[in-house]
Amino acid sequence: MQTQRHINSHVENPPPVALDSKYFYDPELFPHLKLLTDNREVIAKELALAMMSKIVPLDQENGAEISGVWCDDKVFKDFYDRTKGEEGWLHWWSVNNPNQPNDQWTIFGLMHNEKFMTENCNRCPQTAELLSRVPGIRVAGFSRIQPRAGIDTHKGFTGRRYGSLAYHLGLLIPPTGAWLQCGPEIHHWRKAGEVIVFDDTYPHAAWNESDQERIILYIDFKIPKDVLASLGGPGEADSDSDDNSDSDDDEGGMTEGEQKDLIQNISAVQLIQMLMRHARDKKQQQKEEGGEEDGEK
Repeated sequence: MQTQRHINSHVENPPPVALDSKYFYDPELFPHLKLLTDNREVIAKELALAMMSKIVPLDQENGAEISGVWCDDKVFKDFYDRTKGEEGWLHWWSVNNPNQPNDQWTIFGLMHNEKFMTENCNRCPQTAELLSRVPGIRVAGFSRIQPRAGIDTHKGFTGRRYGSLAYHLGLLIPPTGAWLQCGPEIHHWRKAGEVIVFDDTYPHAAWNESDQERIILYIDFKIPKDVLASLGGPGEADSDSDDNSDSDDDEGGMTEGEQKDLIQNISAVQLIQMLMRHARDKKQQQKEEGGEEDGEK
């Protein structure tokens, strides 16, 4: 899917996105998140303190390693142990080159895999306390995009089919030019305090075409069981969503039931690591099989 920023980003008075689609969801469906929305001013004040923290230099080895944690085969415990006691903004990964950081996109982590990032949370104690009162949060932090920069189209592992969704609360929002596209639909940020909930297993991108920074509070949260049931359950994978499961007739593949049990009992980060290891092993196996065939000719 091609990002539509050159076509749609400058529409005057753009219509709001539909909140009954498979891409975006009505925040009112998740009243337990209202605690965060209602305390935007408290969170925004602590964001001001967070913005005084250092930005990890691009040439600092640890920063480059951290920025690729979502896209690389890294043990999460090692990542958490190396970063929980550090304070500052980390350059996150580049979509087109996961081995390189995106120098225009930084993250101030507050929670990873349901654990608090100690030093950053010490700078934002009230925000950390609010997060602790919301059940089901797996990941949380501030996401900062520089002026005239963005995050190219990519897909993640936070979606209804995995029993989770992504929540963004606008904190520092330019008057125009900031938007998030999920699937074919685009949400144009209009003001601070806005909330969007979306499924990031579909191709999505975020851009800030203004002359100001764009900063949001992001969380990945587990959908409450009653809400998930009201939505009709986890749903099935679509052709444009991130289909990471193998067919049942693949050698060594899991049955559908085994896949569901695994998803319920594994963290998002662990799932990413497992899937990437599987893809790499499968690619290596295909390469070796191709070499054997060449040798037989």
